[in-house]
Amino acid sequence: MRNIVKPRTSTKDATFRYFFTIISFLLRNLWLYLQKKHFIIVKPGPITIDEECLKCSDNLT
Repeated sequence: MRNIVKPRTSTKDATFRYFFTIISFLLRNLWLYLQKKHFIIVKPGPITIDEECLKCSDNLT
């Protein structure tokens, strides 16, 4: 991931940029984990995600 991702922040401090990069990776991995854990359709074959469950307006009503 090091040579693939280029973080863009408004700060010139390398420590803050590194911190923001770590936070973004953690948030991305958390989102992927939640999708896999709660929105996966259990069936034989390749893994698919039920995108209808991800819509906020349907879940709130």
